[in-house]
Amino acid sequence: MPIPMLLSGGLAVLLIVGAPPSAHAHARLLESQPADGSVLTQPPPQCRLVFNSLVEQRFGRFTLTLPHGKTLSLKAAPRKARENRAITVPLPPLSAGRYRLHWSVVARDSHRVEGELDFTVR
Repeated sequence: MPIPMLLSGGLAVLLIVGAPPSAHAHARLLESQPADGSVLTQPPPQCRLVFNSLVEQRFGRFTLTLPHGKTLSLKAAPRKARENRAITVPLPPLSAGRYRLHWSVVARDSHRVEGELDFTVR
């Protein structure tokens, strides 16, 4: 086998093996309770947000938009250190209507991620 072919083959192996690992994806919401778009017969006492990676609860921001448009700032409930992928946000007593929870958290990789979930209480 000619030397240039050996060198190019060896170089290809080095590039594949020595390539840096791809960057980790940012945190994203895996599930919520209540689920986005759900229609509930009973008002939920809390929202639970579960992420695919660790999130810093102390930097979280949560607002709840009420059916008439007013917004409330909410705080996450204290949690155990080993439960860093889930955040529980206690809700005030809710009446019938449509609600929107806007959440914003900081992942352990220091990137802020945010989103919204809607639910309706009948």
